[in-house]
Amino acid sequence: MHVLSGGAAAAVVKAVQAEFESSTGQTLEATFSAVGMMRDKLVEGAPCDLVILTRPLIAQLIASGHVVPGSERSLGRVKTGVAVRSGTPHPPVATRAELHAAMEAAQGIYFPDPEKATAGIHFLGVLKALG
Repeated sequence: MHVLSGGAAAAVVKAVQAEFESSTGQTLEATFSAVGMMRDKLVEGAPCDLVILTRPLIAQLIASGHVVPGSERSLGRVKTGVAVRSGTPHPPVATRAELHAAMEAAQGIYFPDPEKATAGIHFLGVLKALG
């Protein structure tokens, strides 16, 4: 069985892999990466029996005919967090203005590809909302 999945579901898939393989006799071959990359692999024709992506990407894949309508199910939520380097004072971020100031003062901001990764897409939206 071929699985294409966003990285957030890797621990879940790996946790059930041994039981799945022993109970079905099938080998599970899973690829994990940014959700946009997994969507692209599926659209490009990579072998895939199960795809685990975000709800909006699954909806796109249903609309394009790459996923069977009615087969989608929610598995859970993925939360995005922020952190500062060890030893760095924590900036106040309780208000929009404080978060905006903290982002502007940062020497660097590192986040996943906003074209391919859910967290990157979400964070870019936050940055745009902050102006």
